[in-house]
Amino acid sequence: MDPRPSDLAAETPARDRDLTTFHTAQAVAGEADSLAWIIQRFQPILRAHAEDCLGQRLGRQLDPEDLVQETWAVTLPRLADLVPREGRLTPVLARFLSTVMVRLANRLLQKHLLRRAENVDRPIDAERSAFRRLTEPTRGQLTRLLHSERDAALRTLLEGLETEERQLLLLRAFEQRPTREVAAILGIAPGAVDTRYSRLRARLREQLHGTIFDEL
Repeated sequence: MDPRPSDLAAETPARDRDLTTFHTAQAVAGEADSLAWIIQRFQPILRAHAEDCLGQRLGRQLDPEDLVQETWAVTLPRLADLVPREGRLTPVLARFLSTVMVRLANRLLQKHLLRRAENVDRPIDAERSAFRRLTEPTRGQLTRLLHSERDAALRTLLEGLETEERQLLLLRAFEQRPTREVAAILGIAPGAVDTRYSRLRARLREQLHGTIFDEL
């Protein structure tokens, strides 16, 4: 059985083990620097996913950063509950963040449709309950880190991807969907999914070393 993050807190990161596993354990143990590292590591791809989840309709009414902030607010208190997969937490945390974000985005979409049915024309407020429950230091740190990533090189690179590349990256790397499912969604062969994803990941690693794509 794989140990939980709390059982790994005293370990040092091995060269062949992803850093997310180590820093998640440290964050669970109360290390603020590791918490900041996790947020910075996942923030650009999480922001890209928020834009895709909201789409054009909700994107005009809700800042994607609000969805990102709420996703982190739900996720951070649950870090200790994550169970590594084959000793690694990167794919587990990526899938968890994606699932939480999709659920929150669907809730906002339901509110949007309800208000349209009621002929109510007003902006949708972001879900703030979970964010408010975070401790003040964590809330302040999260807000600063979200803003500091706005012009980051990785985010710029992600925004410059072609539509199919962006979809492939989010589906395969972030949502952790299996190859055949991604192939069905994109309408391409499973072999093409693996080949294109491998090339895309290698390109991102080459252009920006030291990002989440080193571990995915």
